[in-house]
Amino acid sequence: MTFSEVSLISHSRPVAASGIRVNKIIENLQVGSLVVECILGRPEGDGMNDDFFRDCGEGISHICFNVPDPEKVTADLLAKGAEIVMSLEQDGKIVENYLGTAKHGRIWLSLRPLPEKWHRDWQAHHRAHPLVSGWKFRGMAVSVKDLDQAVAYYQHLGIAEFKSEFVLDSSSPGFKVHGLTGSVARARVRNAMVGPVVYEFVQTLEKETTYGAFLSQRCDGACSLDFTVNDLTNETARLVYRGIQVVLSGRLNNGDAFACFDTRKVGNLMVKLVQESGK
Repeated sequence: MTFSEVSLISHSRPVAASGIRVNKIIENLQVGSLVVECILGRPEGDGMNDDFFRDCGEGISHICFNVPDPEKVTADLLAKGAEIVMSLEQDGKIVENYLGTAKHGRIWLSLRPLPEKWHRDWQAHHRAHPLVSGWKFRGMAVSVKDLDQAVAYYQHLGIAEFKSEFVLDSSSPGFKVHGLTGSVARARVRNAMVGPVVYEFVQTLEKETTYGAFLSQRCDGACSLDFTVNDLTNETARLVYRGIQVVLSGRLNNGDAFACFDTRKVGNLMVKLVQESGK
């Protein structure tokens, strides 16, 4: 099953959701090539995202994919046990289906048709803003309590192509833990391609660090937004200058250099920047 494009954006045209209360206060935030749809969650609210907010606090509730035939993909996933959380309609046509695929990893899928010209123009306009960085959206790190069950679940859905497992161990040469507590971070990691997006499933093995504590103290769910950059040293210096603390940095076996930044104050998400080997 192939997802062709990814976006986290809100509709700017009227849509209807039968029988579901939709959170009304929404703003779009452009982060590099990614548009993040920021939704106000209220503990006392009855909108579709308020349950997520009550259970997990701030964080990513869903990721949106543009697909050629949302209804076909929806039917395929329903046959494998997924459930429709909400459907949005415009002029009698489905413009977005939210699917309950949160059994492991706590991330819904949102399926939308391929973007029309007005939509592509809207994206290009925002990406061209002079204050928008050149970061390219890579994917998400997803904290899970049981890596094996998460892998089996996504393989059952048929939407992920997994790579071999590895253990991230900051005691290895080239890694460094920064921050408030501990000196070692260890985690089982398995990357999966879901369309063009990397889901990095992480099961922490070490809780006595800032990085490990963040993963172990929260429920399953996206724990970082990951971007590729051309110059990690320069981007790190820019973020540190603005008061953003590095939590974990190092170089993977494939040569990619990375740094995780503590941006949890709003959204309860870290940011990870990756400079691919050879750049």
